Amino acid sequence: MTAFPPRCGSKPARVPSVSSMEEARVNKKVFETLNQPFVLWFLTSIVLGFISWQYTEIQKNSAAQQAQERVLKRANLELKLLLKDIQFGAEQGDNLTVGHLNGTLVKLQYNASNPENLFYYPTLQNIMLEIDSRSGTRGLEKFQDSVYEHLKVISNILTRVLTRFSQPNQQVWALLTPDEKASLDRLSKLSEQILTYYAGEANNGRQ
Repeated sequence: MTAFPPRCGSKPARVPSVSSMEEARVNKKVFETLNQPFVLWFLTSIVLGFISWQYTEIQKNSAAQQAQERVLKRANLELKLLLKDIQFGAEQGDNLTVGHLNGTLVKLQYNASNPENLFYYPTLQNIMLEIDSRSGTRGLEKFQDSVYEHLKVISNILTRVLTRFSQPNQQVWALLTPDEKASLDRLSKLSEQILTYYAGEANNGRQ
């Protein structure tokens, strides 16, 4: 039989290459493998495990956030109570006693946390440090020098007026110098400034 040459413009039939046939064979094998019951179960387990892990992480983050909010709320309430107590002692005037000064001094001091300290309780500086470290405020940095100045004044007053016969109810206002009386007045105003600062920062954080 006579072979006729291809007509002008016609393309010869395309013969699949070895590489494309091999690729198709591999893809078919992979598809068949992925459809095996065990493989499907394994992949499903991975997906479900990942979803479960994500949900657990979300729950943990939510719980941590709620715990953080509870701690901050309590710390802010304690701060208000401490500042009111300090302000009360500083504003006693003629009724000022050794007990008032001593109580104010203790509340102003920093009380280092120690597992062996059975008498530890949070003071003004402890509460300010707690709030600052959790919320990013800078109250302690802003007011620490002023707090320390009032600590020195009250400590000097007690050192001067206390004797071994002194009682907590001993009135001491008349024994104070004009500068010491003015310092107590400034301490009352400082309490208001600290309270206003943290209230403003809390409002900014909620906006």
